[in-house]
Amino acid sequence: MLAVAAAGSSCGRVYSTPIPVARIWSLASPLLADRRTPLDSAIGSVIILDSAAFRPVLFRRGTGISTFTNYQGGRYHPEAVRAIAEEPAVLDTFSRRAAVIASTVGTGLLLDFQEMSASDIPRFVELLRALGNAARARSLTPFGIIVPAGDTLAYPASILARVADMIVIRLGTEHRPGTPPGPLTTPDFIRRQLGARAIGLGATRLAAEFPLYGCIWSRDGTARIITYREANDLILREAGAFRRDPASQFLTAEGRDGWTIWLPDSRTIRSLIEAAQSRGVNSIALTGWNGSDPALAGLLVRR
Repeated sequence: MLAVAAAGSSCGRVYSTPIPVARIWSLASPLLADRRTPLDSAIGSVIILDSAAFRPVLFRRGTGISTFTNYQGGRYHPEAVRAIAEEPAVLDTFSRRAAVIASTVGTGLLLDFQEMSASDIPRFVELLRALGNAARARSLTPFGIIVPAGDTLAYPASILARVADMIVIRLGTEHRPGTPPGPLTTPDFIRRQLGARAIGLGATRLAAEFPLYGCIWSRDGTARIITYREANDLILREAGAFRRDPASQFLTAEGRDGWTIWLPDSRTIRSLIEAAQSRGVNSIALTGWNGSDPALAGLLVRR
């Protein structure tokens, strides 16, 4: 059994009720990969697609499952993915190099190629097939792709599952920069998104990705990522306190300057895992360990 405790969270109570064992993948978030943490050795590597040289580069060394992303310089680069997929010779060399790098730092490979469009599907599938073949030739398992929740046009699970072993649903986008303040995901949102993707594919081919960081919205509506550690430091300076949102189990707080924070702690993550498991999804990817709730460190033993 897996117990997710909330010791060290701002709300002070400890929750140790066991929940069914989940397969936990500890991934580095490309958004926070430039930050270091004492837990680095237990978190997956990050490989980036160099958008200028069109080559894979090891950005952050870890263990377990590596994340290969087109996130560089503060944004995703779908144009680089398109350029590589258009040239068979370039694609072949690129795929083999990516698999070589991944095989030296981990056991599996997840692709985080965001902001593709529906018109990219034929070329995108060819790229995934080439990367998958190269990964399997080096015994990298699982080989999967991270897809945004809700976007079934650019990322159709039934098509992508023909070339990927696992489809990982990114579920931390219900509220984010560009939306009003709110929890990054909720149990209802999780159940809807996983249920929709499981139709015709099956829950065993799915994984759920949850963020361990939150967001802070300014008075003008702009937002940025904030870690649990940063948020607690801010609350202490403000002499304030978090409250827990009953529906989402996220922590939230408001400041004198008009900012609003929504943030997960270990109790939140326990609730999100249970929501995923209620849809038969037992593979869980937790990302953004840098500065996360210290009570979550116990999950790192399960990969």
